[in-house]
Amino acid sequence: MILKSDKILIVAAHPDDETLGMGGSIAKFVSSKVEVSIVFVADGVTSRQSQRESLGDRKAASLHALSVLGVNDAVFLDLPDNMLDSVPRLNIIRELEKIISRYNPTIVFTNSLEDLNIDHRIVSECSIVATRPSANSNIRALLTYEVCSSTNQFLGKPSFAPNFFVDISDHLQNKHEALQAYRVELDPHPAARSVETILARSTYWGGLSGYSQAEAFKLSYFLYE
Repeated sequence: MILKSDKILIVAAHPDDETLGMGGSIAKFVSSKVEVSIVFVADGVTSRQSQRESLGDRKAASLHALSVLGVNDAVFLDLPDNMLDSVPRLNIIRELEKIISRYNPTIVFTNSLEDLNIDHRIVSECSIVATRPSANSNIRALLTYEVCSSTNQFLGKPSFAPNFFVDISDHLQNKHEALQAYRVELDPHPAARSVETILARSTYWGGLSGYSQAEAFKLSYFLYE
């Protein structure tokens, strides 16, 4: 489904979502010579009562993680963290449409609608609108990814039900290394956001899909000519 001629755009609510959700897949796509770009919508820092890092530190961590995964093109919109519900949806959609027009992707990945985090859900909603199929769009597929400790803790609500899996057996180490850039966001095991738990998800999805290690996605639509 994903070809070398494809151009992938990853829409992430926060810097770290991309690595948590699909770090191994990103490394795999880049190693296959697929063009990958990323847009971060919210800053990921300013909502914290006690900030563990500055905006500059988070951006530096993000750029380091992306360099490990092989990506060198990222856009930071710097909207307020965990407050996207205070930003008009139309404003977010228009920003995403600008990015889509700039990069002209064929495949878009974004956060899941089935998620505890309000920013994740809003970014997913806005991405769905911004990528809706049209005669003027080159986008042929939209997929959503999980964020460990957020998507899988949307307890009692509709759950993330993936139907598309990527074998990351050869790229799990890339994901592990990229996660270290976001170490201030990680917690010791046992915790929902520990390295052990995050990597265990890859083993779990691998077991369901027949791979040693895998990342899981929900395919929203796929257009085939």
